[in-house]
Amino acid sequence: MTAVKISNRARIILAALVLIFGAYWAGARFGPPNPPVSKPCPSRLDSPAEMAQRDASLTGDESINVRVYRQASRPWPTSHKATEYDFFMDPVPSKAPAPVS
Repeated sequence: MTAVKISNRARIILAALVLIFGAYWAGARFGPPNPPVSKPCPSRLDSPAEMAQRDASLTGDESINVRVYRQASRPWPTSHKATEYDFFMDPVPSKAPAPVS
């Protein structure tokens, strides 16, 4: 009689573990992705006086290049692409939110 009780307990424990594992797998596989929060790069812009002082020492071509670069560049990218991994280590592409400007 005790062997039957142990067998029933083992089945109940095994069934509970299978249910827990199944719920975890389903949540990881089909749940909403949580992209990593991306923070904007720290601003390293100098004051206008420091930039003007540095620009005064540039040649004509260099100052044109610096001006074009400043107009065309942004301080950080507008969107980020990240890759996450699910429970089975399969890569899942996700898109992180754009940084707040």
